[in-house]
Amino acid sequence: MKQRITVNVLTVRVVIIAFLAVLLCFFSTSVSFGVNKNQMKFYVDENKDAGVNGTVNVELLSDSMGNIYLPGNADVSKLFLSWNDKNYTLKSPDGTRYESGSAPIGNAGQKITYSVLDSGETIINKITFTTYCGSKSVPALFIKVNSSNGKPTMEEVNDSKDKSVVGEGSISSESVNAYVTVKGRGNSSWTRSKRKSYNVKLFADNQQNQKYKLKWLENQEKKTNKYSLISNGIDRSLMRNKVCQNLACDMGIGMPMKYVDLWVDGTYYGNYLLTPKTDYTAPPKGYMLELDNYADPDDPHFKLKNLKVKNNTTLITIKENSSDATSADIETYMNDVWDAIRADDGYNKKTGKYYGDYIDMDSWAKLYLMLEYNKNFDMHGGSNFMYRNGMDSSDKLYAGPFWDADASLRYARANTTISVPKQLSAAGWYIENLNRPGCDCWFKMLGKHKDFRERVQAVYEANKQAFDEVPMHVDSFKNEIRDSAAMTYQKWPLNEDTFKNSNVGLLTKNTVYEKGTKYEQKYCKTVIWNDYAKNLKEYTRVRSKFFADNMPKGIQHVPAYAKLRSTRIKYTGKTIRPSINVVEWDGATVEKRNYRVTVPNNYGIIGKHKLKVEFLGTYSGERILTYQIVPKNCKINKVKRKKKKAVVFWKSDKTYYKISKKKRRHVSGYQIQYGTRKSFGKEAKTITVKGYKRKTGNITRLKSGKKYYFRIRTYAVRDGKRYYSSWSSCRRR
Repeated sequence: MKQRITVNVLTVRVVIIAFLAVLLCFFSTSVSFGVNKNQMKFYVDENKDAGVNGTVNVELLSDSMGNIYLPGNADVSKLFLSWNDKNYTLKSPDGTRYESGSAPIGNAGQKITYSVLDSGETIINKITFTTYCGSKSVPALFIKVNSSNGKPTMEEVNDSKDKSVVGEGSISSESVNAYVTVKGRGNSSWTRSKRKSYNVKLFADNQQNQKYKLKWLENQEKKTNKYSLISNGIDRSLMRNKVCQNLACDMGIGMPMKYVDLWVDGTYYGNYLLTPKTDYTAPPKGYMLELDNYADPDDPHFKLKNLKVKNNTTLITIKENSSDATSADIETYMNDVWDAIRADDGYNKKTGKYYGDYIDMDSWAKLYLMLEYNKNFDMHGGSNFMYRNGMDSSDKLYAGPFWDADASLRYARANTTISVPKQLSAAGWYIENLNRPGCDCWFKMLGKHKDFRERVQAVYEANKQAFDEVPMHVDSFKNEIRDSAAMTYQKWPLNEDTFKNSNVGLLTKNTVYEKGTKYEQKYCKTVIWNDYAKNLKEYTRVRSKFFADNMPKGIQHVPAYAKLRSTRIKYTGKTIRPSINVVEWDGATVEKRNYRVTVPNNYGIIGKHKLKVEFLGTYSGERILTYQIVPKNCKINKVKRKKKKAVVFWKSDKTYYKISKKKRRHVSGYQIQYGTRKSFGKEAKTITVKGYKRKTGNITRLKSGKKYYFRIRTYAVRDGKRYYSSWSSCRRR
């Protein structure tokens, strides 16, 4: 018996020891995983011979997964994994061991798995690395930030665009490194995307005394060391700015742009557009202005009379001034220009000067065409640049450069006079139809002048081929950045978390516009990047066709607004045709021969109706106006009061009208309102008396000894909705 007990105890001890060993092993492995995740960092060293001009950090998604983002022209056969802790080695599936700096990486799209060994040759983890490469035709831009001695980091810049960092930069298409400063840029785009845009200055020396100019712009007339890195953070296609700037460059008012893939401190930031800063076109002896709803407090700015969008006053900001003119001189000149443009005959009443003598008609016609083609809401006052070469009377105001097209080419604003589907459609005129009563838009004021519209038409004819070729360029840019776009959205997924409140190009289902017409457009549901690129091609295809068909006829002018004299009309028993006012921008009434009103069937009966106003002659476009026909009034004949009760008497309405030979009663019932105040405030109560035959209404629970006011109105039910007459005059009892 004793022997049996001893054996059992030994067995239990062995089991306990084995269990503790397993626990110890598990605990040791868990700790190692933590070390790997938080302390062990992987990277690919700089190797210019292999097409990598800077260190590339491996992005660890978890303890067991990591992504390697490389330039498109990288030679992966010459690139190797390195890590910060030399006590560890990597072991491949075939048993080969690698020290830091010698572990091969996979080709683009390929996964490779390594076991992580500690100094005791124990496997503490397995990590799978996936390699992604950008497009071969897209250069790589590497920036290394100097954040020593308390200087700002790139993370701090991303938190506040007012901060800037300094460092060194290298672009694969340039053979010389440069010293750089980086600062955040953008207004709404800064807050609407996780991918930020930046302004960059390049210098040839660390003291920032000698400017460095990219060789990429050697063939350009002007040189600069100031650039912008545009993230296209609200445009999922990444191509709207590039497509529009390419067209603008063809017309001579664009900014040269180049796609680059950006790495900062080894971290991949995605695909960007590199372009000279907008002051690139600033004249050496003149000044450059921006028409926008935002103004940097450090920049001098001013307002022009009634130049605004709804409640937002549009500002003129002086961006650069190399002339002898003061801010006051420039403001006076711009007010003179604006007064001439706004004038119906185009003449400034004070100076007697014609608006065409103030501005360069061709450049403004080109900018007008750009905003019209891409249906850019910024035409109301956002990122519109202009400049003047000097202060002589012969120095005109030029438009340009064209800027900021990420929210265009199928982008809509709900609070406008054009319906959202019409804004999103590639057919139809935009500037002349997008109205804001009480707001004078710079480009709409230009468009009201016949000679300016004729100049727009002539400029289009001279540049027709460029407009026709836009869809072809969409395909070209799509092929150029395909792999870079895929790598960008591998890092920054195509979802709202990345794009926040931006819906540019977003479609939740397949959609057709202008169905059955020659401008029919078929857009697919957007899931992957290729869907956004495909839809952009479809839009430009139809937009270019619409321009080709209609621009030769010329752009016709649209009145400021058309509105009903009353949107609530009392039914009289006779067919009622609502009257409307059509008004020009200067307040003049438009003659009836210049528009046609189409009303629906049964437009005079009680209910809600819509009518269409079509503009004719020198005008174009249409307006849809809504109005109601309501029942006629009823009045109280008398009120009998007895302590806490009252009886209200009126004459019943037994009239009717016919719809499709069927009789419909004019009135469905009545409402009586009563209260102790003549104003019928919150304490007033209402009772409903159903039936057109009723002549009396009983009211109870009144306060004895209190005087009450009574009034009545009729109602009619049409299609399940009640329509009320106005209240009658009140009776006091």
